Amino acid sequence: MNKPTAEERSLEQTSKDLMRPAAKLAVSAPPFLAQRILAQLETNKQQRKQVTWWRWAALLSPAVSLVLVLGLLNFNLSTQDPLSHEEANFTALTDRAYAVRVELEEVETIGAQRVQILLPEGVAFFSRDYPELAEKNSLELELDPSLNLEALPFVISSSHEGIKRVLIRFFDSDSNLVDEKSVSIHFKSSSEAKKKG
Repeated sequence: MNKPTAEERSLEQTSKDLMRPAAKLAVSAPPFLAQRILAQLETNKQQRKQVTWWRWAALLSPAVSLVLVLGLLNFNLSTQDPLSHEEANFTALTDRAYAVRVELEEVETIGAQRVQILLPEGVAFFSRDYPELAEKNSLELELDPSLNLEALPFVISSSHEGIKRVLIRFFDSDSNLVDEKSVSIHFKSSSEAKKKG
């Protein structure tokens, strides 16, 4: 190491001479300085926790929202009747028989010779005289124009709730589809009706 030069020694001595009176002075801290410092440290710690919480909330909220939306969508799709968006023509109670009347005014003009009635799942034909009809989900009938029928009545019932669509198809003598009608019926639980009434 190099020895300090005379100029460096002089500068060092001058610095020490200037600092001696300052070292003799009593330094006192302002009142409550320690409490202020501790309070500021605590505030900084709380702010860091709050910022950390908001960061996690900002990161997790889209994921939580996505999970909720997918869960609700899945639940809605699994419980929704496929025809629920459709307006029902009639409302009926489950486990009761109802007569459905299909108008046959234009049957002669369209040349219909045969009619086919298709029932959706959960709906059955009802007849006291022919109970075996309850096992069928479709029924075909020949139309005789000489009978001058104004309507085709049939009786159905359902043990399932929801909107059910009954399809009625008309065919000509060559089995070509000439017309098609549908009747939507909203079946509601008969036990619910008893509770309300």
